[in-house]
Amino acid sequence: MLAAVTAATEFPIAKPGCQDRCGNVSIPYPFGTRKDCYYGPEFLITCNHSFNPPKAFLNTSTINVTEITLQGKLHIEKLIAKDCYNASGRTLTFIPSFKLANFIISDADNMFVSIGCDTVASLTGNLKAADSTENEYEVGCTSLCNSLNYVPNDTCSGIGCCQTSLAKGVNQFYLTVSSQKNHEGILNFSPCSYAFVIEKKKFNFSRSYLQDLKYVDKLPMVADWSIGKSSCAEVKKSTKNACQGNSTCYDPDNGYGYLCTCLDGYRGNPYLPNGCLGIYLLSLFCFFFFPLKLESLLRFLTNLLCFCSFPDIDECTDATVNNNCTHICTNLQGNYTCSCPKGYHGDGRKNGEGCIRHRSLVIQVAVGKFVYYPLHFQSRCSCTCYCV
Repeated sequence: MLAAVTAATEFPIAKPGCQDRCGNVSIPYPFGTRKDCYYGPEFLITCNHSFNPPKAFLNTSTINVTEITLQGKLHIEKLIAKDCYNASGRTLTFIPSFKLANFIISDADNMFVSIGCDTVASLTGNLKAADSTENEYEVGCTSLCNSLNYVPNDTCSGIGCCQTSLAKGVNQFYLTVSSQKNHEGILNFSPCSYAFVIEKKKFNFSRSYLQDLKYVDKLPMVADWSIGKSSCAEVKKSTKNACQGNSTCYDPDNGYGYLCTCLDGYRGNPYLPNGCLGIYLLSLFCFFFFPLKLESLLRFLTNLLCFCSFPDIDECTDATVNNNCTHICTNLQGNYTCSCPKGYHGDGRKNGEGCIRHRSLVIQVAVGKFVYYPLHFQSRCSCTCYCV
């Protein structure tokens, strides 16, 4: 198990002076809650403080945002289509539509589902591509059963529950749901028909849904967001590129436009200036060739996996720090090491083993030690650092 070192603050996700949270939702740039805090109007997040905790909504719509990732995913909540009956006839019908003006509904993360034992449902959607007309497509689901005994639990197999995948490029859809016999003969266990698009990872069918979904209004869904309509190749030839230093662009799997990612060896928000922070790696040579005590090994591996971005302080010019070394003090990015001159071995520290003359250089290479000091975040620098 690795020891973990975490600084008090994480790397910035929003532009300076901009709100980076709304309730429980982090708001990374290119999204923002006001002008000058987002990349474009389509990335506006409205934070509604009338809720406790506050809720985030996409633009000025009623689409509730629950999570935003820098990998181009927008987690939202979507209304359920319902068609319910009792012995007297229909008691409820609700047929919602859904449209994303600038983003695409994720085909990889979502599926279309209908639930009920007298259910006919369909999804009619628009396939949207950059600078092209929208094309309509339709997919349907039918599920029929006359006994709860035939409905398998935990499996959406077509009996009481039907599911199917979505096409790529869908930016809006309209749901329909109805019954063939008004749920006659099955009202005691399946009084309603339901249809919805839901995030695959959040769905696991249960028989109880035949009744309980009547009391649920919204379910989780994922949208794919991207920058503009130009491809990565086109953006590389232009002067307007949202990808900042130490980052590059790539084309999304769904929809159009492009996304940004930090280069190998960097991590952070690629849409912010200086948002991609370098990963500070130490050579594994000493780990494989020099025996270390467990405590030193944990410190070594922790720092090996840490990456920081901060103005470096030369610890070797600090008399207090330098006095810890008996012979050689070497400044590193955010830290320092003590070492021994040729012909000696040890940790090079006054309060440690110091430097001990070795019998031969061959023995020194075989059993020598290299001590890697942990970063002194609080006392030596103000930095942004986190560990993987």
